[in-house]
Amino acid sequence: MKDKKQLNEELKELSPWLLSMKEQDDGFKVPVDYFDRLQDEVLQKVQQPTVASEPAAPNWLDELLERIQALFQPRYRLAYAFAAVLVLVAAIWVMNTQSDAYTNMEAMALEEVPSDELLDYINNHLEDFASEDLIQTRSLNDEGMSLPQLLPSPDDSEIEVYLDEIMHDIDVEDIESFL
Repeated sequence: MKDKKQLNEELKELSPWLLSMKEQDDGFKVPVDYFDRLQDEVLQKVQQPTVASEPAAPNWLDELLERIQALFQPRYRLAYAFAAVLVLVAAIWVMNTQSDAYTNMEAMALEEVPSDELLDYINNHLEDFASEDLIQTRSLNDEGMSLPQLLPSPDDSEIEVYLDEIMHDIDVEDIESFL
């Protein structure tokens, strides 16, 4: 085998740059007896008992904030929407049943009043009622039975007298305007 001096000359001929690199330090220096001590140091660190630090007691405010943040996770959005719709439907249902109960209470209170008193009141205060209300009182109730006649129905002779009066009061011009 070639000696060291011959190898250096051959390297100088082939690649002077590599020779210059060899002469420079590589930048890494290992301390004396590093690899002899390394095994002992690693074993010491592995065999030392580790002292587990106890986590600090959580603050009540931190716990509260964590729970609130957990509520706003995207996976709960559908559940919140469903709950909101459910509450809305329940509120509407409760409001409707209460209004129906109030209407039923009014109807029950009205049923307790004798019909004679109702007829007297309506006849005495006829001008206070709207004509639509009066027409409705002449219709049928829920069971299909005719409600009591609150307004007196005119007979045929009264109707003829009324129509004659109207015919005399109407001018020809008014009739032409209707056509």
